[in-house]
Amino acid sequence: ILLSRQIEGYGNQNLFTFEAGFLAELLPKVQLGFHIFSPTRIEWIEGDQVPTVLDFGLSYQPSHQLLLTIQIEKDIDYEARSRVGIEYQAIERLFLRLGVNTKPTSLHFGLGYALTPKINVDAAVRYHQVLGYTPGIGLSYATQQ
Repeated sequence: ILLSRQIEGYGNQNLFTFEAGFLAELLPKVQLGFHIFSPTRIEWIEGDQVPTVLDFGLSYQPSHQLLLTIQIEKDIDYEARSRVGIEYQAIERLFLRLGVNTKPTSLHFGLGYALTPKINVDAAVRYHQVLGYTPGIGLSYATQQ
């Protein structure tokens, strides 16, 4: 991964780092994931380093229509934070989503719609007590089904 930073009057700097992860099916309805970003301590400038972030996640799908997730994220310079999410398939192609983050606390709401078996449109909004609402939209294409 190439990281680039440019600050007017101070020039620019480019750095390389890497990330890795795995996803394993523990049981037919339970998956476990792990991800690490920038495991080496790379310094941008004196005293300012690229964060090293560890993520651990677990998902449970008790039925075809319901998915429950939990994630713990740890930036090695800060306290761990958690994320909890739920996805409900309301009708064949429509998905409703709800999530909560800690540190800082924020709420997330979303909708997903499967245009085709491989193309999805997603819309979401995040609410933060200080920053307010942040909307987002995405379009994804799956190469495998």
